Parts: sequence; structure tokens; C-alpha cells
Amino acid sequence: LAQGANAEAAQVLRSAAQDAPAVHGALNNLAVAEYRSGNLDAAIGALYVATRHRPTDGEVHTNLGKFFYLNGEFGRGTYFIAKAVTLWHQTAIVLSIFVMSCLCIFCSGFWCCLFACLGWPKPSRVAAEEEERKAK
Repeated sequence: LAQGANAEAAQVLRSAAQDAPAVHGALNNLAVAEYRSGNLDAAIGALYVATRHRPTDGEVHTNLGKFFYLNGEFGRGTYFIAKAVTLWHQTAIVLSIFVMSCLCIFCSGFWCCLFACLGWPKPSRVAAEEEERKAK
């Protein structure tokens, strides 16, 4: 695939994806090879299968959205891009809560860190600026 032999890469990746469709990157790489070979419908089909095997893989959803955009299907493209962002956002929240709970030396309950991430309590400077805006 990296050498530009897209049709050959698609053939090899198609075989690999049939043997192990849930392997990370198998169907996603197949979709890229199909797209580079000029077969956008096959690329979309491969990514649809990938979403069934890897429903929480943001990269798969991003590429599916991108290929729908390229195919002129903006509604579907927007749906899958939004789903990818949601998946990555959920992962980021879970990861940050995990890190906070592991690293918090003050309360070990990580509540102070969680509230700070959510914007509470507000720093006095921010609260003062908001009050000034409301007064104007």
C-alpha cells in the first residue's frame, strides 16, 4: 500500500480481512487501498463491515465519514464524523478521570480534580470578568 501498488494491496488486504476482520486496521487499510484503486463503493463497504467488528474505533468512523463526503453523501458523512468525535471524546473523559484518580495526592477521591475539569469552582479572575460582562 505504501509503495503505490493499490490494487495488489487491496487483494492481499481483502484476504487478510476475511481471515480476521476484527484485527485493528485490517478493514480500514483495505478501505484505503480500495479508495486509492478508484473503488469508493468497496471502500465504504469495507468500513461498514469494520464498524460492526470494531464499533468503538474512531478511526474507522472517521474514514467512513470522509468517504461518504467524497461520495457526495453529506448527511451520512456528518453522522459518522460526529460519531467518531463522540467516541474519542468519551475515551478522553474516561482516560482523564483514570489519570486524575491515580495521580491525585490530595483526596484520593479525585472529586476536586473532576470539579476543576468541569469548571467549578471558577477562578476568581474568570468570575470577576463574567460579572463585568453582565454589568455592561
